[in-house]
Formats: sequence, structure tokens, C-alpha cells
Amino acid sequence: MVIELSTPRKRTNYYYIQVTEARKPISLAFFKANIVQVYPMKNQDGYVLILKICDHEYNKRWLIDIQEYVLESLVQQNRAWFKNELSAEKINEMFKRPLNDNELIVYYSNARPAASHIPNFQEWQNTHKYSMPIPIKCKIVCEGLFIYSKKFTLRWTLSNLDEYVEEKDLEMDDVEQRMEIEENLRIKCDEQNKSLEEKIGQLRGYQETMWREFREIQESESLKEWNLKIDQMKNILSFSNSI
Repeated sequence: MVIELSTPRKRTNYYYIQVTEARKPISLAFFKANIVQVYPMKNQDGYVLILKICDHEYNKRWLIDIQEYVLESLVQQNRAWFKNELSAEKINEMFKRPLNDNELIVYYSNARPAASHIPNFQEWQNTHKYSMPIPIKCKIVCEGLFIYSKKFTLRWTLSNLDEYVEEKDLEMDDVEQRMEIEENLRIKCDEQNKSLEEKIGQLRGYQETMWREFREIQESESLKEWNLKIDQMKNILSFSNSI
């Protein structure tokens, strides 16, 4: 996973940094997590949830890697971005990690509710508030890094949420095995991507040649030159169609 941080954007009372992978939002799925606490946000904006993430949920590793990469980037870029002399120790102290041990802070937005088969989240969580922890399956998306004067926080928001149903027919509980399978697929995707990039490069080259030759046809200064360029253009088009 190649993580990208945008340059900070000034908002009313904080700076915002977009955190992406391959220029797309980072999204992580969890086969099973447990809601252990729910807190309503002010102005009915939504809820803050505390999820317990088990060690065998292999995306937990990515959560740790992402937040540590973000912290490292803040330390490295702090002077350039914010023109101050905060030490690495102070930045580490100010960074409020969303994942601590096995507990992850996520947000449920009322403005952009998570895709779900639960028709009304407020009623559902009220029904279950005395029977926590509540097992769920979910997907979270990284909303970015929010930098305030006295704290930094990486925010994750629920994009999918449903009650957990035991998947009795599945036996892929071995985290290492799942990671090995995905790593092998990633290697194959990288190899295929390189091959496709080479072909795309070739096509772009043909495209540039085609339009350059066409412009030269329009700029021909004699009929002889025009006929020669027309023949060359036909060869280029014929070759391009065979790719």
C-alpha cells in the first residue's frame, strides 16, 4: 500500500490533509468487529463509535501502518508545512491515534449514512445499548488528517455497516494465509500493470506520431510532399489498427 498525503489546506480552525492510496480514498473492511460504546455527536451530526478489533482481523495491521506512516510524515514535513519547531516527541504526544490496542474510534455520519441493511441506526443502537458488545461487519474509509492547534487526529468513517452473521461455510481464519494469498495476487497485479503501462506508452507514442504526421500533411508545401505524407499516414494507421 502506497500512502499519499496532500499538502495541508487551511480551514476555519484547523488544517486538513487528505490521506489516499493511488489517489483514491483508503477503505478497509472488517469481517467481524464489536461495538463497545456509542456516543452521540453534537448538533445531531452522527455518532462516535468505539470498535473492538480482534487481532485476527488482518486489516488491523494496515490501520497501524497507516497511522504510524501519517505520524512519521508529520514529523518530517512539520517545519515545511507549518513553520514551527515542534519536536518529534511533542508531535507524537499531540497525535491522537484512532487505534489504541484493540479499540478503534470511528464515526457514523448522519449526513452520509453508512450503506446498511439496518433501516434506522439510531433506533437500532438504542435497542442494543444495554447488550453491548454488538458484533458487526463493516467497512471504514479514511476521511483524512485533521490538525488543530493542540492535537492531530486521523479520522475514519463508517461507509458500510451490518450485523455480524456467522459464516459457517468459510474456513479461511488463518490471517497469514490470507495475507500470503493477497500478496501473491498483488505481485501478479504489479507485473500485469507494468506490462499494461508499456503498452499504454507504445499507444501514446503512436498517437503522438499519428497527429504529428497529420499536421505535417496539412503543412505540405508541394503535391509530391503531400502524396508522400499521405502514404506514410496510411502505414501508421494500418500499423496502429494491428496493435
